[in-house]
Amino acid sequence: MPRYLMLAAYLVALTSCGRVEYRADFALPGSDLVVAVILRHSHPYLAEYDRELLFGPRDGLSERITLFPDTGGYALINLYQIGASSYLVKTIGNDDYTLNVDDARITSRATLSDQQRVVPPDAQFVGAFDFAPAPTWRFIPASERAERLIGEIYNRE
Repeated sequence: MPRYLMLAAYLVALTSCGRVEYRADFALPGSDLVVAVILRHSHPYLAEYDRELLFGPRDGLSERITLFPDTGGYALINLYQIGASSYLVKTIGNDDYTLNVDDARITSRATLSDQQRVVPPDAQFVGAFDFAPAPTWRFIPASERAERLIGEIYNRE
């Protein structure tokens, strides 16, 4: 009988863990391109996620980049416009990502020094991928919420 109780407890715990994947999309204005961020639970009951950045046409996101994992409280991803045809993705980790609208490509740049983590002064905050209100993962436009810096990871010049 104790085995059955253990199995029942395990099944209750397994089914109470919530969704295992979250996805939020943002359509870039004036183009047919979409930026998406997917979070997948990496721990059975803690709020830890593997994160993936997707970019490309609405009918098929062609570029995929694995982001630094969220080991708790680091899910926030900020999106900035930097010029007429580029966007900057800032998040926790050792890389920044540039989205090039002209060829629908993602390029990464290492940000190992504090100077490299600075948001360029001409960058226009577009919005953020975040849980708001929790537990809803979505894109929050700048018109709805002001820019939030990701911890002490970077600052504006």
